[in-house]
Amino acid sequence: MARIRLDRRIGVVDGRRGHRPRRRAGRPILPLCRRQRRHHHAGPRTVRGEWDFLGAWAVQGEDGVAEFHTVYTQPGSIDAYRETGEFADGTVLVKEVRKAARGALTTGDVAWSGEEVLWFVMIKDQRDRFPGNSIWAKDWGWALFLAEDPATNTATDVEADCMACHEPARQTDWVYTQGYPALHDTTGPRPKRAAEANQAGRMR
Repeated sequence: MARIRLDRRIGVVDGRRGHRPRRRAGRPILPLCRRQRRHHHAGPRTVRGEWDFLGAWAVQGEDGVAEFHTVYTQPGSIDAYRETGEFADGTVLVKEVRKAARGALTTGDVAWSGEEVLWFVMIKDQRDRFPGNSIWAKDWGWALFLAEDPATNTATDVEADCMACHEPARQTDWVYTQGYPALHDTTGPRPKRAAEANQAGRMR
């Protein structure tokens, strides 16, 4: 089970396997609430082995790749997007940011994912559950967790903390969907979760 406890300003996300976000109004698969509840807390890093890989970005610095941004979503979200062309209510996107490590390997000068930096989380909210809440806006809940304190949401205001990066993606629901081929490849199979892929590798 992959479960993330977000602080009281953002709600609670329960990413249980096999659960699928709803595409219509009604009770969301992911419970969202104003106040903190007592849940098992393992932090956003747990999605890496439990949720579906959505896509990845390599961010360039002055001396080559500086960061890797890897994005995950809960099982069912990709299928729902493929059916409708939009993110279903309750969809959760988790972007894990890691510093790039570099070295000379047999293939040449190589960069790979290194130290954890932060996690950025978006929760689709089509029902405007929290009107007036500064981190629930534009049909999403927004959160930012730093590696040194993965239990605390440091985002306080969508406009101030998030829009500088997301404004260019206004036409695609504030998400850079061009970087996520799994959303658009309707002919291929649903991407395997990391845990499934590891198990398949052990069986060979």
